[in-house]
Amino acid sequence: MVGYITAGLFIGTPEIVFPYVTDGHRIGVIAQLGIVFLMFSIGLQFNLRRLRELGFRVVISASLGAFLILSAARTAAETLGLSVAAGIALAAIFMNSSSAIISKIVERSGIGYERHGQLALSTTLLEDIVAVVMLAVLGSYITAGGGVSPRGAAGIIGLLAGFAVLVFVVGSLLLPRLLSRAGRGRDQEGLSVFVAAVLLLTALLAVDAGFSLALGSFLFGMVAAQSREKGQIERNFQGLKDIFLTVFFVTIGMMVDVRSLPGELKWILLGTAGALVARPTAAFTALLLVGEHPQTALRAALCLTP
Repeated sequence: MVGYITAGLFIGTPEIVFPYVTDGHRIGVIAQLGIVFLMFSIGLQFNLRRLRELGFRVVISASLGAFLILSAARTAAETLGLSVAAGIALAAIFMNSSSAIISKIVERSGIGYERHGQLALSTTLLEDIVAVVMLAVLGSYITAGGGVSPRGAAGIIGLLAGFAVLVFVVGSLLLPRLLSRAGRGRDQEGLSVFVAAVLLLTALLAVDAGFSLALGSFLFGMVAAQSREKGQIERNFQGLKDIFLTVFFVTIGMMVDVRSLPGELKWILLGTAGALVARPTAAFTALLLVGEHPQTALRAALCLTP
């Protein structure tokens, strides 16, 4: 993934090597598809049974960590003379670790069945929900020109929760039967086409409801994760996910203008310090407060470095 982002840095700067990669709109469309399949795969990993096994403490620790980061980011923004919107954006950045990267690290390190590995995976998946909430609030704040009140923000979160519950309840009632019919007779092509169609439909419904493609994709992944066909769906979409995941991270690199980096060095250093120090410290503190062993809490917090 580091290689993908680095490639995007070069491709996205025409003066360096690729002067013909200029159609940002088409690239953006492909990146949106990448977000859909990425968030769907993350939702598929969101196992409610595993979450129950780890206990409600994971939910509390993830919420505490988010609160600590939000408080620290708001304070830092005021100290640095940044706007309220910039403070919320900073908090959104440091509240979350990339589920795609963390899951890869946990898998390749062979710690998926150890306590700190499971805590890291569960926390980063819960943080995806926090990220969706933060993006909804921040997007509405910017759209309204900074005029969203705390009551308005609560209303946005309430609508988001209502939409999530609706999708999850309706999906849980209907999807198992539909998946069973789509995959009847081991018709894997029919199953894949059906899942892709419903995935894109759910993502579009989320956009029509005023939210993001990521929310709809993530919710559908959560619903599909509870079905008997989960394993087959994961295998069917693995190659497609890897392709679009590559495009997505390359596109992230293309968004960065390397010519602006020298002038933004102060912010880059501050951001790096926040990611490497403040974020793990908040996660470590939150895990300690819910009663985790210090060594386990420290290992899990280090795994959650953005």
